[in-house]
Amino acid sequence: AILAQDFDSRTLCFPINEVGAMRAVGIACLAAIFVQLFAHTAQASDTNPVQKVIELLANLHVKVVQEGEEAKKAFKEFSEWCEERSQNLGFDIKTAKAEVEELNAEIERATSSSVALSTKIDETASEIAGNEADLKSASEIRKAEEKDFSTAESELVEVIDAIERAINVLEREAR
Repeated sequence: AILAQDFDSRTLCFPINEVGAMRAVGIACLAAIFVQLFAHTAQASDTNPVQKVIELLANLHVKVVQEGEEAKKAFKEFSEWCEERSQNLGFDIKTAKAEVEELNAEIERATSSSVALSTKIDETASEIAGNEADLKSASEIRKAEEKDFSTAESELVEVIDAIERAINVLEREAR
């Protein structure tokens, strides 16, 4: 018997299972046969009504078996497609999870590298600042030493000039 719980109200049909489908088709066909039988008996026909019923039942049997085979084939194809799709999705999920792990590891490596490089940049910036301060100090010392050198040089030039004049005077007197 077909139960009310087997009925799918969304599609207004019975579920695709072989027994339920065959029963539903059988009931529908029997109803159609009885309708045709009563319609034919109402008309005067030349053929025997029993033979007509047997012929209709035979035709119905062939149709039901054929539709059952078609439904079975369609269900098998759909089941195979579902299983294949499920496997593919499983592989896709596994691959994506592995990729997520790899990307998270890469993010961690990049983050730690970024922190290390930021520290190195700070150290280099402080070294540059120290070097610039040393350069400024050395430049000031160099300017002071240049000034002292210029003063000492001009004094020595004057002393040498005075000594040369004195030597010239002494040579003239010694002659």
